[in-house]
Amino acid sequence: MRFLLFLFLTFQHSYAEVLLSDESYWKKLLHYKNDEYSISSQEFFLSGKLNPTLSEELNATLNGLNSSDGQQIACRFPARYIWLKSKTDLPNYHLNECTKLKHFVSFFPLDEINLLYKVGTFSSTQSAFGHNYLLFKSKNTSYDSALSVDVTAKIKKQFIFNHIYDGFSGNYKARYHNKYFYKELNREIAANHSFILYKLNLTPEESRLIVYHLYELAHVDLKYYYLNGNCTSYLEDLLSLIHDGANDYSNFIDMPSELSNIYSDKITQMGSITLDDYHYKYNDNNLTKIEKLHYLKKQDTKVNSN
Repeated sequence: MRFLLFLFLTFQHSYAEVLLSDESYWKKLLHYKNDEYSISSQEFFLSGKLNPTLSEELNATLNGLNSSDGQQIACRFPARYIWLKSKTDLPNYHLNECTKLKHFVSFFPLDEINLLYKVGTFSSTQSAFGHNYLLFKSKNTSYDSALSVDVTAKIKKQFIFNHIYDGFSGNYKARYHNKYFYKELNREIAANHSFILYKLNLTPEESRLIVYHLYELAHVDLKYYYLNGNCTSYLEDLLSLIHDGANDYSNFIDMPSELSNIYSDKITQMGSITLDDYHYKYNDNNLTKIEKLHYLKKQDTKVNSN
């Protein structure tokens, strides 16, 4: 009995050490800022609570990883597992045995990751300040066949005053979305939008960690705010996992044009995407443009079916 008590106290002490050694990174993994979570989906939390304390979620995660369900939990939360494994003694789980995770990761080319800024225009209120994307691209391929990640809110049709109130109070829900970038190029370039491209210098481990965390966030609802819980805010949260600067507190306003400044030390090249860059990788002479679009749409359906 004393031995079991000793083991229990030892585990509790190790949990506290993990939390206190790098609390800011645990906050990043949980999307915890200003003493609250930006996640509004209970299934994201292993503790079974919608608003657990940081230590409650930490203990629930470590208990799960040390249980007979450890492999399953590591597959569901691979970014958490990788970080916790680096901080404390955990069983060795093989993430390459996670079927759903492998399927999800297979859609993301990791050769080149770009931060993309769609320059704002005043043609509509939603595009006035611009928009941010991450672009996952294979080497020597065109941008229309790249996979883009962004965050958009599900906006309800309502009176303008209700619209403004919900946008400032966090009543809208948002999600990370993965889609082939030809959709954005087709629509936005036609509307005379321009894109500024920033190539990121990431290690293979950093690139894979970002995709692993995206897998954790698949089908998870986020609280959306116009000023500091927007597309820029959530891409900044995602990139903060591979950046030394802490991201524990929200800014008053997150501007899409400013995101590149935050991660300037990771940027190796700057460019733009214009109509001249809009061409298809699949330029087989036997295929019409409609057939090529049909092919890309089929691929897009696959990546969003996870």
